[in-house]
Amino acid sequence: MNHRLRIAACASAAVSAALGLTVTAAGASPHAAASKGSVNLALITDYTGSSSFEGPPDTAAVWSAVYDINHHGGVAGGYKLGVIEVDTRSDPADALPAVQRAYATSHNIVAAEGVPTDAAPTIIPFLNSQHTSMMSGAGQSQYNHTNLKYFWRTFAPDAATGLAYTLWAHEHGLNRIATVFGTDPGSQGDLPGVLEGIKDEHQTLTVELNLTPDQPNYQADVARLIASKPQVIVTEEDGPTAGTFFGELQQLGGMKPIYAFASATDPTWAGPVAGAIGTSTLDKNLTAFVDGAPAISPAQSVWQYDLNHAPNVATPHSKFYYSQRTAGIYDGVIVQALAMDAAHSTNPVIWNNAIKSVTEPGATKVKVYDYAEGVKALADHKAIQYIGIAGPIIFNQWHNSYAGLIPEALTPSGKPKILGDILPRQIQAMA
Repeated sequence: MNHRLRIAACASAAVSAALGLTVTAAGASPHAAASKGSVNLALITDYTGSSSFEGPPDTAAVWSAVYDINHHGGVAGGYKLGVIEVDTRSDPADALPAVQRAYATSHNIVAAEGVPTDAAPTIIPFLNSQHTSMMSGAGQSQYNHTNLKYFWRTFAPDAATGLAYTLWAHEHGLNRIATVFGTDPGSQGDLPGVLEGIKDEHQTLTVELNLTPDQPNYQADVARLIASKPQVIVTEEDGPTAGTFFGELQQLGGMKPIYAFASATDPTWAGPVAGAIGTSTLDKNLTAFVDGAPAISPAQSVWQYDLNHAPNVATPHSKFYYSQRTAGIYDGVIVQALAMDAAHSTNPVIWNNAIKSVTEPGATKVKVYDYAEGVKALADHKAIQYIGIAGPIIFNQWHNSYAGLIPEALTPSGKPKILGDILPRQIQAMA
């Protein structure tokens, strides 16, 4: 067992003990009958490596959702949830062995969360073969029309996000675009969509820069970007790389509006960049494109309470209040739990089929905005539609739910300013 997985498993056992859970012997079947009311979620994410910025928001999402679920009785009549954390190290070669070790040493894994883009091609087939229902953040277009029974996704695919950058730029008269992307797999996902969008919108790609992460300087790349005279920079890379690059760009007077990925609003990315160019300069220039609906959901207050009280959420908790990545993964866990309740089972072979039943709209359905409301309505034999933090979750035939993409700006208060939205139907068309 690698160091990260060992620590995570011990932490999960400690939390399980605090909640009155028990752990079966290592090597037990992941779907064996639950022992004394305990089942586990596998949180599979990039805790280390070039995409480690995804670890804190994913962790906050899963632990806050589990906190809420366990404090309202657990799932399927009283089974408490534990969390097994698995570090992919931002490397597909490390990811699959780490997940396999989790299955060999952990009991009753009934669901998976996170499953990031960089490791998805190796992890997703294994999870599907294990009948593990997964809520994935994988951005590859190959999952737009997948027939994998246990795969579910509540995020727009990377290609659609990439196209959204160029659509938004075109609408604002910014048609000379430079791209700056890390060479790691997690950062490259949006780039094909950006390049396709530039062609579709008849824009100009002034320069395409692919940065090897965490180099001491990027002076040659910065000089190429400035010489190309872009109107906007579309970018994705890890925080330290971004801090170095944009710091040098600022020093040479080449700063331009920055269009970036959703996690650019998180401190793991925004912190290093603000430290290099100044908070006011970052606030002025950054637009982040996040999944979700512009309207504030009634689920927001419950979610923030959970963030403030759950274990293993990095402080300050408030930094996740407006993280749409955290919101989307939190919603996914709640949906899975409600599906278990609707199916009266913790066996994913059974409850996986109930996911759409708790998310699809219906004239006679009760709309619920948090887990407690959902459990109560199901206990009263009512059909429900869960409306999440990011709005309704409507899965298509390929188990994809595309919310709108929201361009957001940073503000000194930390609360993002919503600049507009790109509607779900546009996302579907782009995907």
